[in-house]
Amino acid sequence: SGDMLGAAVMKAIRRRAGDERVRFTGIGGEEMVNQGLVEVFPSADLAVMGLLELLPHLARLRRRLKDAKCAVEDQRPDILLTIDAKGFNFR
Repeated sequence: SGDMLGAAVMKAIRRRAGDERVRFTGIGGEEMVNQGLVEVFPSADLAVMGLLELLPHLARLRRRLKDAKCAVEDQRPDILLTIDAKGFNFR
């Protein structure tokens, strides 16, 4: 899963760079949070499947997309790594 892959990447970066030099902020699951991810918002907010299920949640999903964009613009990360959700990430 994307969460497991992200957690493995985080662990490798932290091992290579040293704990005190690395901060992770973003959207991820439990494994990434366990590796130190500070969530912009819970990844469960994006968990909607199917067109009929999507429609009632469209406003929230659009708001979360804006929240993610604002977080990147505000924090200006050295590295931006996107995993798993190209419809969301490619915006």
